[in-house]
Amino acid sequence: MGFELKFIDGNAWAEFDLGETTFALLQRPAEKGKVQPAKTRIMFEVNDIEKMRRYLISLGVKLIGVVKEEPYGKLLTFEDPDGHWLEFFENKRT
Repeated sequence: MGFELKFIDGNAWAEFDLGETTFALLQRPAEKGKVQPAKTRIMFEVNDIEKMRRYLISLGVKLIGVVKEEPYGKLLTFEDPDGHWLEFFENKRT
């Protein structure tokens, strides 16, 4: 997704630099059991949603529907390996 890797600790933790913030991923410990997907979504703003759609397809990522056109911009929903839904958002340019 174009994030700059900031720090990685084996297979357990990875941090990405997003400019003014950091995004981190943590591998769930096996003893905590299987992840239960929730309805919460995280949205990432991108400049070219069609380019990101093609990139996700090339990686074999499961897309949820098609790119949706809204009055404020375009949305693309996809699923992570644990079943959580994430979205890309392309702002409508005026």
